Amino acid sequence: MAILSRLASLFIVACSLCACGRVSEWSLSNAQKVNAAFPLPPELRLTQEVLSDYMKGEPANLDEFKVQMDSQLELRALACLRGQEIGRMTSVETVRGMNIDQSCLEKQNLELQRYMTLRAVGILLSRPPIRPLEKEALRSGVGIFSDGSEGNISLVDLSSKEVISRISAKGKTNLSPGRISPNGRVIAVAHRGRGLVFYDAEKAQEIGYLKEPIGTTVEMWLPGLQSFIIRGADGHIQIADGKTGQLETHRRESMGGDSYVAVPGSDAEMLFGSPAAIALLQFERTSSGISKRVIKTYTVPPEAGSLSYPIALVGNSRRLVYQSSGHLRWLNLESGEHGSWDTHDLNLSLTAQLEANQLLIRLLNSEYGEISYWVLDPAANKISQVSKQAISGSVVDVKGRPGFFVIGMAMLFGHAVAASEPVDFAKFIAEQRLKKQIDNVETMSRSAISNSSLQGRLKTSSMPSTPTLDAAPAPSPLRK
Repeated sequence: MAILSRLASLFIVACSLCACGRVSEWSLSNAQKVNAAFPLPPELRLTQEVLSDYMKGEPANLDEFKVQMDSQLELRALACLRGQEIGRMTSVETVRGMNIDQSCLEKQNLELQRYMTLRAVGILLSRPPIRPLEKEALRSGVGIFSDGSEGNISLVDLSSKEVISRISAKGKTNLSPGRISPNGRVIAVAHRGRGLVFYDAEKAQEIGYLKEPIGTTVEMWLPGLQSFIIRGADGHIQIADGKTGQLETHRRESMGGDSYVAVPGSDAEMLFGSPAAIALLQFERTSSGISKRVIKTYTVPPEAGSLSYPIALVGNSRRLVYQSSGHLRWLNLESGEHGSWDTHDLNLSLTAQLEANQLLIRLLNSEYGEISYWVLDPAANKISQVSKQAISGSVVDVKGRPGFFVIGMAMLFGHAVAASEPVDFAKFIAEQRLKKQIDNVETMSRSAISNSSLQGRLKTSSMPSTPTLDAAPAPSPLRK
């Protein structure tokens, strides 16, 4: 009897629990039932956890964030429910068997992923820099290594060369220009198949991703606005607002062209230009989001050549340095004055901007395939060669962060670039031109000697052979 009594009690408890479960489901809204029946995928839950963790450090905004997240989740569910009725007593299991459009859920998941990723990136952009620079307290003194093929990234202190963290990007990646934020906290990686993936540099963890086409890059960070600018493969611009979680698209034509450069000392100004004109744009936050305002438009004189990237904005002035038709040119946007250095016959190219008055120049010796790097001060018209010990492979510019580069797969340097004593730039150009002429003459001489030798061998081999009298072989001894 005791056993039967215990079994009866257990049965009553089990029924009570089931009833409680059903009653608790009755209290759920239609949207909550849909989200319980079709939960967020694992990678989206991971982004949600990361964002929730960041928001704990923003107590003033925590309640507002919870309301916004509930609204986003409700939108996800109701958009895909599409008018189907769910009764108060309908269970989550019953909802799971309903005809809910899965492609709609996938689309809403991507929208939610975008929203949470942008919010998380925006919070990190508002935080103070990692290892701040002495010269620029608002900028971080860190850089990154990447092996490219494996997707492994290391965050490195540029002063001590200490590895702060290591990130596995899990697959084929490309560290796009603008890849690390000015405060060193966010790394943006172009990932095949996933789009733009963002990482918390210090914690070495993934924040989230934006499902964008191949060729999409982060072009400029706007830390003062907790936002950044994305350029698509089609050249159109998207302003990613990390405060609202929204993306706003601006067609390429409305931005003024394809060429652009961040204004030194400003985290919300950018020059956009076409071959004929340059517009100084300022981004600012308004009640409707982030808007752009044209502060001033500058005309590029036809004789100043066609403006093309890369462009450097030298010093605190509006003086641009750029390359056009092989010439390295300069243009003062305020006065309209312009000029050029006659480099059209040299394999010399503007690679990046190191500091306000320091440009990195790449020189290729096409005869021998040798590459050397030089630091040009366009204001003083002086140039000096970068130490060969600091070079290994190609240099990749990081737009908007002067002085930080990945060199090949193993070398990093920051503001302090080891270079030789500077020489006059005009003298340097004349010397390089003379050296190129000498190399050409030597190459032609070697080619002429080689051709002469080859012709001699061909002539000898084509002459008819002259019979010669060879010594008669010694007679064999007679056998008896």
